[in-house]
Amino acid sequence: TTLFRSRYWGRCAFCSYAECYSGPYRVMPATAVARIAESFLEQFGCEQYQFVDDCASPAFLAHFGAALLSRGVPVTWSACVRFEKQFTPELLRSLAKAGCRLTFGLETADQRLLDYIRKGTRAENYLPILKACKEANIATHLNWIAGLPTETAEELAGTVQFLEDHTDLYAYQFGHLFTLEPESPFAKASHEFGVEAVAESSSRTAEVRERLFAATTSIGARCQTHEAPLNGDGLPQWQAEVARERVSFELESVNEIVRLGH
Repeated sequence: TTLFRSRYWGRCAFCSYAECYSGPYRVMPATAVARIAESFLEQFGCEQYQFVDDCASPAFLAHFGAALLSRGVPVTWSACVRFEKQFTPELLRSLAKAGCRLTFGLETADQRLLDYIRKGTRAENYLPILKACKEANIATHLNWIAGLPTETAEELAGTVQFLEDHTDLYAYQFGHLFTLEPESPFAKASHEFGVEAVAESSSRTAEVRERLFAATTSIGARCQTHEAPLNGDGLPQWQAEVARERVSFELESVNEIVRLGH
């Protein structure tokens, strides 16, 4: 289910989602979405929803969760979000009561890279938010990217180390190998980022690919040792296995990368 048109952030250098829609950022009223969820539950027995919009704002989720609770709609749902300081322990506890699960766009644990890709988040907020999610019993999924332009081996290793050190704080993770999206800022204004498009694979691509697969396999194995909460239930091990299979498939599909421009 999609709720938004355009993006309320829309500045990430690697993403072309904002180019898919014209006009200003628009969102369905949270109360209307809650009424639809209630209607679908009554008519069709729909108990689970996944909002596939690229990014939902904390403010919308707060209103939506409150609307579900006020109407007594017993559904579970997930949304994609950024690590924003507005995700306070109080808000997360309220969202948990409303049946929430969250997918965070971590991308990298390195602040230099976060600033470079215009993510608009602070790595220092990762741990407090993840800990608050766990305490609130909200299952979390982390998406991250290997091989970002200008990323060094040390910076990639730092992200992998962060994920390995905190497998008890999230349910599962999915690592992506960076690809250049044609309408992204990286592609449309590559000179501003000091990058150059390369049509063929390179030794650097192979190196990042190998590190990504090794890291994902290692982290996935660690995740399976933890019973991450998912609305009261433990996360099935098959989800970690599916995530690793998706990474393997994606790596085989990559045929365009971005290399350092210097």
